[in-house]
Amino acid sequence: MTIPPHREALVSRLEQELTAFALVRDISAQDAAGACVLHNWTIIHKPNVHIEICGVTSAYSGEKPSLLVTGRVVHIDIAEKVVVTTTGLYRLGSRPSSDSCSEKRASVDAELSRVKEILAEYREDLMTVRRYLSEMMSVDYETEIANDTRPLRRALH
Repeated sequence: MTIPPHREALVSRLEQELTAFALVRDISAQDAAGACVLHNWTIIHKPNVHIEICGVTSAYSGEKPSLLVTGRVVHIDIAEKVVVTTTGLYRLGSRPSSDSCSEKRASVDAELSRVKEILAEYREDLMTVRRYLSEMMSVDYETEIANDTRPLRRALH
C-alpha cells in the first residue's frame, strides 16, 4: 500500500514528537548537580504543548550571567526542580524575591505540577496516535475504504 503524502507528513511529525519525548528518563542526583541553573525563570507555554523555560543562567568563572530560553520541556522532576528539555538539563533556581514566600513556593510547585500533567497527557495522546497509525498501516484500508459508505471514514483516508 502506498502512503499518501499528507499521511506521510503526519507520520513523520509523529516520529519527531515521539523522538523528543523519548528523552524522558529518571534524573540522578549527579545529573541534577551538573545541570545548568536558571534563576528568575518563567514558563513559556506556546500552542501545541510546546513549553519552554526562560531564565538567567548562573555566571561561571567570571562570565556574565545571560538570558536563556531552553529547548522544549519534555519532563519535570518537581522534587529536584530539574527540567529535561530537548537542549539538556536545567535546575530551577531562585525567582525574584517577591516569589520567595511560602505561598508563592506552593504556587511554583502547583505551576510545575500543571506543566507535568500537560506533558503526561500529551505523551499519552502521542502513544494513542502511534497505536492508531500502526493499525492503519497494517491493514489494507484501500479496499476497505472503497466499500465503506461512511463519508467521515472515507475523508480521513
